[in-house]
Amino acid sequence: MGAEGRSTRGVEAAQGRQRWSVTLWVKSIGFKHVIERFLGETSGLGVLCCANSSEEALFYSAKLTPGILIVDEDLFAKSLRAETAALQEFGRTIQVLVRIKHADEDGIEALLRMGCAGVLQVDDRPIIIRRALKAITAGQIWAPRNILSRLLRDYILAERFGLTEREAEILRLLQGGLTNNEIAASLSISPQTVRWHLRGLHRKRGIRERRSTAVRGRVLPPSPGQGDSLPTGRG
Repeated sequence: MGAEGRSTRGVEAAQGRQRWSVTLWVKSIGFKHVIERFLGETSGLGVLCCANSSEEALFYSAKLTPGILIVDEDLFAKSLRAETAALQEFGRTIQVLVRIKHADEDGIEALLRMGCAGVLQVDDRPIIIRRALKAITAGQIWAPRNILSRLLRDYILAERFGLTEREAEILRLLQGGLTNNEIAASLSISPQTVRWHLRGLHRKRGIRERRSTAVRGRVLPPSPGQGDSLPTGRG
């Protein structure tokens, strides 16, 4: 199909064969051409849709599952971060791959903590892009190994504190950079409920707010004689 516009035939084909669709919301025409070539060469990938707005990106992503949404970092941060987190399929049948200009470790970690499936750099070669798509359709996360190791370590530490499913969910969104109000909207709960859960997190972990941790969005191990640190979020 062409690079622009919706395709009912494509929607039906993707749903019938359960192949992975790819939705693009990117500025680079060259990148779109690269992905188009991959569709005919990579097994497991089916329909390509190119969105011109956040509304179209969300429409295609929700309609064509399982699917990969590839979006430029600036577009994602500006229009899609909270909306994507609110999708029930986000992180399950909708995998988000963000194209970044700079390999900022804190920014990549925040995207992964939010639930994104990985990152691509804008200057990645086609062979790297192909590997990323194959990895994601195989259920893997595409990100630097050192960041994945750090996240796994943090997950193990979080398990030690016996967080409930809701507390862990709120913590994930908070560490992804969402405000209290954005977390409330994505989980369909009130901001007061978010604050109540945050107080529970503080009680369980004996934590105080510390700006450096809020910036990094990490769960830190306790220092001897001190409590852990956890960002409290913004309203």
